[in-house]
Amino acid sequence: MNKNTRKSFYFNSDSFSWEPIDGINIKKGMLFRMYEDDGKIVMDDHEGIAWFAAKDAYENQDGVWTIETKEEDSSNEIPFQPLTNN
Repeated sequence: MNKNTRKSFYFNSDSFSWEPIDGINIKKGMLFRMYEDDGKIVMDDHEGIAWFAAKDAYENQDGVWTIETKEEDSSNEIPFQPLTNN
């Protein structure tokens, strides 16, 4: 099992701030970003640091929690381990 415990944040458009969220609660259409255990922000191959969820977070066939994102010409999957204690 992946030991990744990335911390997830979503953009709250009411307060215009990034707020913590357990990755399993990220839903389609949410703008989110993640941080590694060491505090470094997660980047994609194009140095993007925030994404819109294309689908609700789900556990894939390998048992890894995943959030799919959609960009203009590509799709990405971002794996994470849900946090049990925030």
